[in-house]
Parts: sequence; structure tokens; C-alpha cells
Amino acid sequence: MKSGFNEGTTKENSDLATDLRLAEKYGFDFIEFRLDKLEAYLRQGSLEALEKELGKCRIRPHALNAIKGINLMSEREAAETLSRLEWACRIGERLGSPSVVLVPTIRDDLDAAGRRAEIERDCVEVLRKCARIAAVHGMGVALEPIGFRTSAVRSLQQAWDMIQGAGEENLGLAVDTFNVHLFDQWRDIDVLRRIPVERISVVHLADSEGGPLERLDQRNRLWPGDGDVPIGRVISTLDEMGYTGVVSLELFRPEYWQMSPEDVIRIGSEKTRRWLGAT
Repeated sequence: MKSGFNEGTTKENSDLATDLRLAEKYGFDFIEFRLDKLEAYLRQGSLEALEKELGKCRIRPHALNAIKGINLMSEREAAETLSRLEWACRIGERLGSPSVVLVPTIRDDLDAAGRRAEIERDCVEVLRKCARIAAVHGMGVALEPIGFRTSAVRSLQQAWDMIQGAGEENLGLAVDTFNVHLFDQWRDIDVLRRIPVERISVVHLADSEGGPLERLDQRNRLWPGDGDVPIGRVISTLDEMGYTGVVSLELFRPEYWQMSPEDVIRIGSEKTRRWLGAT
């Protein structure tokens, strides 16, 4: 498996150029660019400059993060979302990124359980459209289930069922250790084994504070190994499946955003490589 750094880990205390430099310095194999940081970079520089900078680096770009709120969109929202995806794919094609992550709609008034059939029909249609846009650019899209009760797509099984329903070969799954913990604390780890390994586009690595699941938020993410997520079992299962892709550190913890980006990326590299080195 290869190590990756997701820029959400330094969302509030760094920028793309700094993340790229430090992720390269501390030995990450891949970097997942956030679209908001990419947009900020392009307001000051150019795509050509970023391509030139990447040409000097050993580290390579991986999935772009993320197109959000893809479920139950209005016509206007759908048009804007698909346009943004097309923009991201044009950038990704230039940079050599293999995929764009898709994040389900999260809304407090969303009755995901009561509207499951509607959500699944809608999501299959959206995934098909997204996959076909990405395919034009030689890219894929990866659906990332989010475990919150207010999320339209909560579990690995539900996400995989929708991917199969859409029937596009460039559709994959983004497996996030924290988000699966939010759903069922990885009680059914066998669901991971039932997914063809080649359809796992990326694995996001994060641990979690303890406490009732309904009280947890993305801010409760921790360094891998510091919390309640069975990181070892997940990594071992992926290893048994033959997964050789990217395992990317993705944290949204305000406490870490108060640190220097160099300390965050240095510690993050050490913590990530400790797990990958055990496989």
C-alpha cells in the first residue's frame, strides 16, 4: 500500500503549495488535493505552474476532493454540480489524478431511512452521469459513504449497491475508516471483503474519539492509532484482499489546525507509515 496525504488534514493552517512541499519532504507517496485549496492556488498562480512544480516532485497527485451534496439536487444544483465536476476532471486530467471523490448529501432534515428507495434511484442516476463526465477525461469517480444519520449514503454496502446499479466501470468506492466507524463501528468488516478490491479507489485513514456515535462529528477525528477505530483490522483486511492502492491520512481536527503545518504533516507521515509498515 502507498501512503497519501489529504489536504483536509491542514485545511485551516496551510495552502496547496505548502502541503505539496511538506508532503514531499516527509515521504508521502501521494497527495489528495482539495478543490478549495486548488481554486485558491489558481487564483494566484496557474495550472502550468502547478504542473511544473509537480514535475520536480517524487510525490504524485491522487484523488481530487470533493464534489459534495450529490443527492436529491434541484435542477439548478445538479447543473452546477456537474459543471464543477467537469472542471475538476479537466484539472485532474492535466495533473494525472485518477479520480474525483463524490460526497453524499448531508442535511439535518433528511429522512434517509424513510426515503431510501428514492435516494438510491436518484443516486444511481447521478453516479451514471458523473462517471460518464469523468470518462471523457480518462478519469473515474469514487463515492464516499458518510456515516452520519443525516447522510443520504451511510454504509459501504449501500454505496456499493448503488455503484453496481449505475453499471459504469470507472465508478469506485472511497473507504473512510472514520465514516464507517460512524455507521456501525466496523462491526461488519466482512462487507469490505465483499467489494472487489479493484473497485476501491482510495482509503482515507483516521481514528476516532470514543463516546456515543450520534455525538461524533468530523472534528472528532484523531491520528490513526489514537482512538477507537480498529485500524489494524481494517489494514490487515485490505492487505488480505490484495489492496495495493493509496491509504490517505484525512483529518479535520481543529486542534491539529492550530499546529504548524510542518508538525502536522511530519507527525501524520510517521503515524500513517507505522500502519502501512505493519502489512
